[in-house]
Amino acid sequence: MKPKNNRLRLRKRQEKLLNVIHHIRESAHLPHLEAKLQYFVKQLRVVRRVLRALHIALHQSEVLAEESVNSLLHTKVFEDYIRE
Repeated sequence: MKPKNNRLRLRKRQEKLLNVIHHIRESAHLPHLEAKLQYFVKQLRVVRRVLRALHIALHQSEVLAEESVNSLLHTKVFEDYIRE
């Protein structure tokens, strides 16, 4: 599965968790649903952490790719190849 699909699935999961949490908080049966509320809040925190980690990893890979291209462009081998 592609990273973009993973992020999309996580964002949809985050949205669903937020909706459920808001629904439970507005419910009249809050004491009965407190355990479920805590479970969903924990899940939401995990989803947010994973999304943040994916964002950081994506940014780092973009930076590394750019640095790799730049370093390749400034090598003697590449300059010799361009001259030929």
